[in-house]
Amino acid sequence: DTWWGDKDYPDSVVLGIGKNVPSAVYGPASAVALAIGLYCVAQSNLLNILSGSTINGWYVAGSLMVPYSWGLHVACWIQKQNGK
Repeated sequence: DTWWGDKDYPDSVVLGIGKNVPSAVYGPASAVALAIGLYCVAQSNLLNILSGSTINGWYVAGSLMVPYSWGLHVACWIQKQNGK
């Protein structure tokens, strides 16, 4: 059961296969993913006008690490709240 309306945070079971991963792993993984993602955003110049000749697919793919890092951050918070 994943209902957690009576508490301020969910149980670790909402993380699925990551329910036994400690927050000490999720936290640094989140920081690494954010650093890679921000580097790729900066290098790919995604905030400016892009053309077919200026797009580097690896940087665009790497920039997807930014939202992924948020998910890892939330997983870290859930595990920390549950004492893991």
